[in-house]
Amino acid sequence: MKKSFVFLLISISILGAQAPKIDLSFRVEKASRKEIRYKALAKVNDEITDNQQLFDIQYYNLDMKINVRNPGVIGRILVVGEVVKEPISEVELNFWQGLSITKIYAAGRPMRELNYQWSGDIVRVNLDSVYAQGGLFKFYLEYAGDPSDNPYGYFAFDAYNGESLIWTLNEPYGARGWFPCKDVPSDKPDSMDIRVQVPKGFIVASNGKLVSQKDTVNSTIFHWQERYPIATYLVSLAIHPYAQFSDWYIFGDQDSMEVQYYVMPDHYSSRLSDYRKTVKMIAYYSEIFGQYPFINEKYGHAEFGWGGGMEHQTITSLGGASELLIAHELAHQWWGDAVTCHQFHDLWLNEGFASYAEALWYEYEYPDYTASDYQLYSEYFGDGTIYVEDLNGSEPLFSKGLRYDKASWVLHMLRNVVGDRQFFEILQTYYQSGKFRYKSATTEDFIEHCQTVSGLNLDQFFQQWIFEEYYPDYHYCWNSAEVDSGHIVHLTIRQEQTNTGLFWMPIDVRVSTLQADYDFRVWDSLQVQQFDLYVKDDPKLVELDPDNWILKKVKLTDTSIVKEKQINDFRLYQNYPNPFNPMTTVVFNLPVRAEIRLNVYDILGRHIDMLADGILNAGFHRVKFDGTGLPSGVYICKFEYGNQTRFKKMVLMK
Repeated sequence: MKKSFVFLLISISILGAQAPKIDLSFRVEKASRKEIRYKALAKVNDEITDNQQLFDIQYYNLDMKINVRNPGVIGRILVVGEVVKEPISEVELNFWQGLSITKIYAAGRPMRELNYQWSGDIVRVNLDSVYAQGGLFKFYLEYAGDPSDNPYGYFAFDAYNGESLIWTLNEPYGARGWFPCKDVPSDKPDSMDIRVQVPKGFIVASNGKLVSQKDTVNSTIFHWQERYPIATYLVSLAIHPYAQFSDWYIFGDQDSMEVQYYVMPDHYSSRLSDYRKTVKMIAYYSEIFGQYPFINEKYGHAEFGWGGGMEHQTITSLGGASELLIAHELAHQWWGDAVTCHQFHDLWLNEGFASYAEALWYEYEYPDYTASDYQLYSEYFGDGTIYVEDLNGSEPLFSKGLRYDKASWVLHMLRNVVGDRQFFEILQTYYQSGKFRYKSATTEDFIEHCQTVSGLNLDQFFQQWIFEEYYPDYHYCWNSAEVDSGHIVHLTIRQEQTNTGLFWMPIDVRVSTLQADYDFRVWDSLQVQQFDLYVKDDPKLVELDPDNWILKKVKLTDTSIVKEKQINDFRLYQNYPNPFNPMTTVVFNLPVRAEIRLNVYDILGRHIDMLADGILNAGFHRVKFDGTGLPSGVYICKFEYGNQTRFKKMVLMK
């Protein structure tokens, strides 16, 4: 059994170990900054065109010369694709019209120049011949211009400490803003070469492996090779006179992978410390998900001029250095990079998975805490569906509440529904499957996979949480009757939500007696449902979902929370209601007249309120706690009696 969540908080000075302050601002930053850019899109076409469905991109070879002083690039890209359906004589690529095309010509000899038409962000290239199914077409496209004003993503000509800083961020459709491509997440080229020429003194961090770094008279050409399939939104450049250092992930007796860091020179010392857990995180995620996806290349961080982070394949861009930010973006290497959402309608398969990976890391690294403790900071009770119905609608694509927070709760709840063993088997086989790894998946793919592995029909579970809105609002009451061999607890649960339908959910129920806690699971699906639970001893308290496995609100409607009789036990009961806003009741029992102290602390151990301090008679006592004026969050109730101490978590939710 885990130690009390609160004990660690109160005993920090003794244990000398503390979980990190829960700071999820990076999620807000990531969501809001991406959303600002996304809102600039004028009805972007989120579907691939009819023509694009006829071919798959196999390879890009991108050469760029970047003017770091005055915004501008000169580029050339080799495009190689395979025809997968009927014969084609033209190919449509996505490319921003704010740049200019110099020429397009067929690869090989002779290098025949090709005609093209350009409308909106679609370049239609007339190929040099008709290509049948299975045929490979190849052509070059040369272009130039300033990509910094493109409305789809970031190609930033920035500065840091007086030195130029160039960085990219493509998600969702920003790649087309600086190189021509088939810009949909479902079509990943099998490999990519990226060569970038910059003035001497500048360093280029990018995807894959650095295979060469060649100096000319005044410049340096960096050649990066990505030999794993990569979605276009994960292609990255980060350019600056970086300081560099490395660590190593060792995954076998003779096997290791370099972990590379590109940091601002004045951040060198601090980042040596900030990044120290990255290798440990890689090892942990490899254990629970499967081996790091790009093990033959690298992982690393490159600092850029943005407040959050972006999971560029093998080289995460970071604008911060918090432990949980690092954990989130690293997890994306599995969830988003190796297994990519098929379309951005399915974005929760990226962000929800990475967000729940934060909770898993937190549970692993700080064993006095649980993923449920972490999830309390990610509760979302607003409207909207996790699945993005309309990419051009009013619902923000990168909604923190829906795509990050509530989506992470879906995995947390799924874990409890199927059990830990099957939950991690689901994740491991989903990632390692040849059907999805280095490819893409839809929400329906994941649902089918969960049902296959678990053997359960989970249609209703995913329907209500992914495609419908809101959450269950449980009201419950109970009483008990003595029988010859024990006690029967009569439990009634009502679903009181009015803005959505009824929820089909297994609910954990804990019945507490003086001798033991009895745990049950009831399957609730009706407006009103009654359950009879047998316990050997006289029940004193009944709790619904005591370990917080369900995104819910719950209220005990029976005010007789405990039986009013003298008992020989010193006990602090769970406050009710919990969560609360703004009032809640704290209940405790004294076996004898005694001097007690009852205090409330916040999660950082700061004293908030004294609820009782003095001598009280034996028996049950109730004290009100008023959270008016306090922020939402977890608060700690500490009950002291003689040399004994008890703790309870209380959740204020506004």
